[in-house]
Amino acid sequence: MKRRIAFIQIITFIISIVLVGCNGEPAKTENMQGGLVQEPESTTDRTAKPSGQADPKPHVDYIDPEYTKTENLLKSSDTITYNGISYSVQKVERTQSFGNRKLENLKALNDWIKVDKEGNLSGEEQYIFMTIKYTNTTDKEIEFHLNGGGILSISSEKEVLQYGSELAYLDKLWTKGREDEKHHWKLGPNESVTREVGWYCTGEDDYDPKLTWSLYYTPMWDGTSAEESLYIDLGLEAGKK
Repeated sequence: MKRRIAFIQIITFIISIVLVGCNGEPAKTENMQGGLVQEPESTTDRTAKPSGQADPKPHVDYIDPEYTKTENLLKSSDTITYNGISYSVQKVERTQSFGNRKLENLKALNDWIKVDKEGNLSGEEQYIFMTIKYTNTTDKEIEFHLNGGGILSISSEKEVLQYGSELAYLDKLWTKGREDEKHHWKLGPNESVTREVGWYCTGEDDYDPKLTWSLYYTPMWDGTSAEESLYIDLGLEAGKK
């Protein structure tokens, strides 16, 4: 009889603990180390925003202007050698007319550019077509990008700005690689090739109107600072047609 009473008391004690756990504090679970882990409370902010209250504006960090040095500004006839390839600009044309170039090559690289059926631009957008001679100056084969680098605007005080330009055209596409490698090319030791490269330019709105801004070409964009890069003068004033 005493054993039965003791057993009933134990069962009653266990039931009372379960009831407290259900109606009392939030349940706790045991972690892998044997400690108790409190279940996290919801962090969702359910407070209604007053009508008409605007979201706070995101914080925008100010970017310090970048400058270059006078000795880094080269003449149009000069050559830049970078990563074993020399770049020599043979001809420059800024235009809205696509001319008699290969329209299929324009569409293969950028089908989002809005042009007429002959590839011509309108509005503020322009093309800058450059004929560039590339030479492998090493004794090894090199694969590189025909559109390496790009076009920048540089002020009379040597401030460097992006010109808002993207690759739009190549007179010959690379067909020996993947679909996304049409702008690649390979040159053997001391081998040269001359290609026409076209950029689609939207220009730049942050010019200081009190300064003169000119357009330059550089192949030195990957990991080279504005101060250390070399630039070839294209003989064009930024913002002009």
